[in-house]
Amino acid sequence: MKSISQAQNLIPPGKLFDPFSGDGWQTEPQAEKPSGDRTRRVGVFSQIYCPQYAVPIRASLDRAPQLEVIPTDYGAYYSARRKWDDEGNYWHRVSQYIFPFHTMIAASTPDQVHLRSFIPLDDHYCMLISQQGHLKRSFTEEDRARARDSFSLAGGYMERNSDPRSRYFTKAHKGNDYLRDYELEKTTQFCGILFAGNLQDRAMTELMCNEDGIEPIYDRSKEHLGTTDRMVIAVRRMLIAAAKKMRDEGVLPANVDNVDLDRVRSVSAILPNNADWQAETEAARRAGEVPVMYVTPL
Repeated sequence: MKSISQAQNLIPPGKLFDPFSGDGWQTEPQAEKPSGDRTRRVGVFSQIYCPQYAVPIRASLDRAPQLEVIPTDYGAYYSARRKWDDEGNYWHRVSQYIFPFHTMIAASTPDQVHLRSFIPLDDHYCMLISQQGHLKRSFTEEDRARARDSFSLAGGYMERNSDPRSRYFTKAHKGNDYLRDYELEKTTQFCGILFAGNLQDRAMTELMCNEDGIEPIYDRSKEHLGTTDRMVIAVRRMLIAAAKKMRDEGVLPANVDNVDLDRVRSVSAILPNNADWQAETEAARRAGEVPVMYVTPL
């Protein structure tokens, strides 16, 4: 198994990945902290227009992952497998789903743990609560400021109000096409919506309404799910089965009473083609046993 330090060794000394240069690399600036120019430039090369990701590792060689979903007592986890290089190594992004509405996206930063909770407010609205913890230090004021306005790159929030359904509306919304930048989409990244908070996710979910654009519950009979939707399909089936089991037998998911089942983490790892990804990541998927296993993607 390749650790993150081994993954970093794939980059020539003093170089950064640059898909627009002749040999695929650009000379890394020597400044201790990234300047504004370097941040913007690396953001372009990373295919993610996000200044805080200013130190990329490298890109995978394909963008169509192969998903394998593993059900568990607490929910499920899956690996999104992509080709990493021409030497037979593959990048596994292992994300977690925890009953009833928590997710942990594949790790991409050292010594940090992220959890997202989608709390239902009513039949039509949920509130997303993003939680982040540092394993080796306390939060700084800079961390807190960034967490308070993770959408600043796209204009931030609209004026706050006391209604939980609209208190956290952003200035980029479906009324202005989420500030979609077609030039950015043409030249830099797959989607022209800025990588700010979960803005791209919002664009995919908030537009799921009826033909009149009013009813926010989408007609799933019109969906066309594909192979990369395997986790979506699995979780929907699990939720329906759990709801029926509670209705018919009064039985709740195991992690309701045994919260130790929820002590899990997400993982990102580079492994040989024939590696058993579940076995190789088992310890890293258990909270507290080993350091966070991560890969910083382009």
